[in-house]
Amino acid sequence: MIINHPELFDELGESLGMLPFPDRELEELRQAVIGLLAERRENDSGLDAASLCRHLSSAGYDTIVRSLLSESTYVHAGFARPDASSLDAKRGWWPTWHHLHHRQVMADLREAEAALARDNSEANFARVVALQQEVIRSGMGMTDDEDLDDA
Repeated sequence: MIINHPELFDELGESLGMLPFPDRELEELRQAVIGLLAERRENDSGLDAASLCRHLSSAGYDTIVRSLLSESTYVHAGFARPDASSLDAKRGWWPTWHHLHHRQVMADLREAEAALARDNSEANFARVVALQQEVIRSGMGMTDDEDLDDA
């Protein structure tokens, strides 16, 4: 979505940065996109979608970008289409982000519970409790962000 709608990076870049991707190639692409758009923002020169794709292609991401920007993606994420409005892209982003964030927090909780089982320390217990609270918030679609107030 951010490749097709880089104009939303200022607003959505931080949330994108919070989502680690388990697939190494996707994680590298995410880092490249964030790096390019953050650099351009610092220089007060934004990138449009076509320019961003050219930069990513020249950096060796052509195959994965073509795969991501294909109909097989848009079938499930129509909001990410290049012809979707910025508002529709943003509205589609947040439920997707919440879902992925919730999955990540659940994985973090499982790791924290395993750490607590190995070492019943106060720090490990506090981490489990904090993650349990985050699971509840993320499962209910609640975060500290005011995600859709502008939408």
